[in-house]
Amino acid sequence: MISLAVLFDVTPKEFQLGDNVTLTAEIKYAGTNDTFTGYNVQVEFIDVHNDSLTTNSTTIESNLDGTATLNHVVYLIAGSPHAFKARIINQILGDKQPQDIVSNPVQLTVSKTTKLFLNVTRPDPPSTNHHFFGNVTYTYDGSAVPAGLALNVTINQTLCYQGSTQQGGTFNFDVDLKAVGNAATPYEVLASFEDNVTVAANCTAWAKTPDGQDYAACTTVQYGYKPASEGSSVDHLICFAVS
Repeated sequence: MISLAVLFDVTPKEFQLGDNVTLTAEIKYAGTNDTFTGYNVQVEFIDVHNDSLTTNSTTIESNLDGTATLNHVVYLIAGSPHAFKARIINQILGDKQPQDIVSNPVQLTVSKTTKLFLNVTRPDPPSTNHHFFGNVTYTYDGSAVPAGLALNVTINQTLCYQGSTQQGGTFNFDVDLKAVGNAATPYEVLASFEDNVTVAANCTAWAKTPDGQDYAACTTVQYGYKPASEGSSVDHLICFAVS
């Protein structure tokens, strides 16, 4: 028996619901970490849904260079999050009988990335009333996010607007901004689109070591909208002066 390890990978590591991902497995000698070449090894790629309650698998042969690749795997839009793993199917290769052992863990992040547009006008000079407006769209196709998602705006680091997106992902509000001391006064406006989903959904594809210990071969963290700093998915900053 020859102990082999699977250097498993999923690319890209961060993607959106419905995207295609590529699964790869590089077969290694467990003791030396050298690539196991010269044989077509049967590799099973397993798609695990909802922590092993449902699985789908595809078996392919590795190339003679010791790698196996499964392209165009669709990460489903509907249903619970899922994760992936790879294993070597026990087989006889000439005078060798590979034995599959622990593979490396993989961490995936699934989310809907967004883009925020923010602008400001002063519709009735010399009035100091300023009209702010903008919209939030999905990055991948430009469509609007739903109405009712949280949006915060700060001016000079003070919260001035706490609202939500409207129909078509739009938002607008008015703020009275005056010049201070009859001099041009700078204002820094930061808008952040907040994720209503505060707890991400998770799924782990579990595997076993040769001595029967469970380990996480792949863990997926799935958000409604990917949070960035302090829970916001996209920040947009504008700076201007009032005189």
